[in-house]
Amino acid sequence: MAFNNNGIMGMVSKAMTQEWPDGLAYLVVQNLMKRFRPVDTISKVEMRQRLNQVTMKEGSNPSLLFEKLATIEDQFISPGARLDETDLIAVVLDVAPREYQSMLTVEQSVKGNTLTLNDLEVITSQY
Repeated sequence: MAFNNNGIMGMVSKAMTQEWPDGLAYLVVQNLMKRFRPVDTISKVEMRQRLNQVTMKEGSNPSLLFEKLATIEDQFISPGARLDETDLIAVVLDVAPREYQSMLTVEQSVKGNTLTLNDLEVITSQY
């Protein structure tokens, strides 16, 4: 009954073809993503708002920050699409407590345009 209320059984039925009478799973997933994870302006705004709310307190484990970012990305981004890494790097640089600022600044200077989010995660995990 829950499947019928949300139209999910209809999505499964539409995924069935002559060649694939049981349906093609990727078609069902695509339709589910369109319905429950739309990539529209409001979703992007909500994602940006969530990124703006990310904080990191003095003495907290840096891995928690990177987990928060990954959770937000997973929640708002459709498969195959990703957040712009520079946006995530900016969040890390903005919210990192003073105890990490010097090492992040050095890493940023050393790596320059090749700086990645992973670089920041590795350097903060070593501290």
